[in-house]
This record gives sequence, C-alpha cells and structure tokens, in this order.
Amino acid sequence: MKKEIMIYELGDDNFEINSSEKTNTWNSVLVGKEFEDGSKVTQRHKTHKETTIKLWYREARKIDCIPIIRNLASFRNKKYDITVSTDHMFKCDISCLPKDMLARHLKYCKNISIPTEAKLHFYGESENLSNDAIEAMKNYVNYGTVVDQNENPDLFNELKEITFEEEIISEESAYIEKDKSSIYVWLTAENINYLVNTGCRVYCNNMLFTNSVYSGIKDVFCVSTNTGSYNLNRLIHHNSVTILNVIYHVLQHAHDINAVLIDPKYTEFTDFKGMKGINAVGNTEREAVEFLRIAKEIVEKRKVEMAKIGIRDIKDYKPSKPTKYVFITGQDIDENQQLEVIVPETGEKKTMTAKEILDYVNS
Repeated sequence: MKKEIMIYELGDDNFEINSSEKTNTWNSVLVGKEFEDGSKVTQRHKTHKETTIKLWYREARKIDCIPIIRNLASFRNKKYDITVSTDHMFKCDISCLPKDMLARHLKYCKNISIPTEAKLHFYGESENLSNDAIEAMKNYVNYGTVVDQNENPDLFNELKEITFEEEIISEESAYIEKDKSSIYVWLTAENINYLVNTGCRVYCNNMLFTNSVYSGIKDVFCVSTNTGSYNLNRLIHHNSVTILNVIYHVLQHAHDINAVLIDPKYTEFTDFKGMKGINAVGNTEREAVEFLRIAKEIVEKRKVEMAKIGIRDIKDYKPSKPTKYVFITGQDIDENQQLEVIVPETGEKKTMTAKEILDYVNS
C-alpha cells in the first residue's frame, strides 16, 4: 500500500431539512429528510433488488390477549401495511411469545450482532483521481447513485478499475432491553413473518402485526440516520450501516492476482463485473459449482508441485533464484529497506527491515 487519501468523512456535508415534506412514501425519503421522531437521514444507500415481505398491522388492544377475538380482529382490521426487504429490522416487543419460543428468541437475539458503523475502502492504482471520480464516490455513499456507462463513459472507465470493501467498526446486540411489561429486540421482517404465521403476538411501537406474506423481488434501498433508528408509518425501524468515512488506497501490484466471485443474490458483487482482476462473477448454482471445480483443480496442481520439492506449506517455499526483494503491502520492497511499524501486541513503535517484517508476519 503506497498512499491513502481520505475521500469523505460523515459530517462533511450539511443537509437541509425539508420541513414541508408531508408524504410518508418511501421513495420520497431523501438525504436530509426528517422522520416522525426527529431523526434525520444522513445517507441513502444504493437501490438493489431484494426479496420482500408485506406486513399488516394495527393499534394494539387489550382484547388481543383473547385468542379467538385476536384472530378475528387480525383479518378484519388490516389497517396499515408496509412492504420491506426480508432483512429489514424493527424494534419489537416479544414479551407475549409462548414461553419456549420466547426463550429461543431471547437466546438468538443476545447472540446476534447488528453492524451499525463502517468504513468504506476503495482500492485503485491511480494516484491522481479526478474531482469527478471523488464526487462519484461521495455520491455512492450518500445517495446510492452509480455512474452510467452510456451517460459518462470516461468517468465510468476511470471508476471500473477501482474495487471496494466495507470494514465494520461498530456493532450492537439485537437484544435491546427488558422492563416490567415488555421485552424489546430487533427482529427482521422474516422473523416477524414466521412468528405471525405461527399465531404469535409481536408488537412494534404499540402496533400489533396481524398478517404477512412474501411479496416477491422488488427494488429496495436502505437509509442511515443521525440517531441509529427512525420512526416511519407508526413503526420503529433500524438504521442501515452508517458509512463514517471513505478512504481511497493507492496500490502498486507487482504480481497479477485474479479472483472469481460467487453472488447467488445477484446484488452483492454485480458492480465488480468487468473490473480489473475479477475474472468472473457467478450467480447460478451451476456457475458456482464450476468455479469451485476449477479452484479444486488449481489447488490439486499446487499440491503436486509442492510434493515434488518436498514442502507441505507454501510459506516454506524457497525460490531457486532468490532476489533481494520481498512482497509485502501489495508491492515488492528491498528486503533491507527500513520501515516504521507498530507492534500489534504491545503498541510499540519500532523500525524494522522489510525482511524482518515478512518473517514476523509468517512466524
């Protein structure tokens, strides 16, 4: 890694709140919008296709504790509805679940961590990003927009060589709290769908979920807010992951590294297609099996080559014609070059040669 450039930090931009916005339709939610509880949208993420669930709900009533009346009311009072992706999360009260099911869900929620904050790392080989490229990265984080190849081919070509990864830096438990009468957890729409269809009572913000069905694959997007959650359509929703900052890493690769990616959801790695270093992105089961078959052949061939020279671990390989260079941080470095490092175990700052660093990492 040769150089890092800070592209964006949360809080760089000041967004105006449109206080005259009255509609609660999801497509109207833009960066800067204020929700019912005062939380404000800081990021609107990329639109993608996802399996969705339609949930019906109404105000909770005291008679809901009577099963026959509750079941009748569930069909007669589908007062409100909302369609969300299966992994969309709501703040739910599960205190009315049957005892055995409550115990299982509490154990499940206490062992589930929900990502809340992340850094986004972009990787490329160009040291001189154009202002348009930097702006496109910011827009991807804040508004979920991507560059259209037909509308801006030059910018598209500049960006297509850049890869990225998300680094989760903060998480929270799906279990929230328990008081005298309620037990609060974060549940996905898929969790709620299961519980409702098994006859359980699940509440959200004093609303009772009454029915649910799968609603097909639709275009969806998530948002992040300045509070970590938001109230919309009488329900309490969990944030998507908030991107705190974006860092562009300039890399120098002295060795060709290629990868194939498997994406059965058709959403995770679509943007990687055609990028440098990505041989293919597979979506179907047949493609995944073929990728794994090829990988297995490569591994078997490597084992044969290692057996011929009598080693069991690739780290034990000794080149027949060694050079004075070692490969670390994505590039070839003279083994005697002095580098400043921080020892992770102790936090000590010290100077080591590139060869000493390689030996330390491999030890």
